Amino acid sequence: MKRPEDMIAQKKPLAEASSRAKKKRKANTNVKNEKSEEKDSDRPKRPVSPFFIFMEQFSNFPKEMFPENAVRKAGTEKWNSMSDTEKLTYDVEFHKRMDDYNKAMKSYRRKANDAKDEAKDEDSGKSTSEVQIHDQ
Repeated sequence: MKRPEDMIAQKKPLAEASSRAKKKRKANTNVKNEKSEEKDSDRPKRPVSPFFIFMEQFSNFPKEMFPENAVRKAGTEKWNSMSDTEKLTYDVEFHKRMDDYNKAMKSYRRKANDAKDEAKDEDSGKSTSEVQIHDQ
């Protein structure tokens, strides 16, 4: 049987390891925050899933019908009880939104590539006519 002193001595290294892990996690969250600041606000947003399209409409019911947190629970229960054919309307809406998103992303990428090309031309120190002549 272990003595209480041995158990306390054994917990100290674990506590130190735990505090090191906390510091490491905190450092990683700072890196994540820096990355999130770099995101482009002009980038199109991905469409939400069919379930969340359903929840957008379901949560428009009068607030008196459900308390605050009960809306999510009731919506989830309703979604789970729906047949696949009932869910199909939300799936169709999702695919429409996804098509719009894909079109917007193509346009966004085209603009981003054009901006990169312009920046590359400016960095080269040559005018665009010189770049076109040398590229031919």
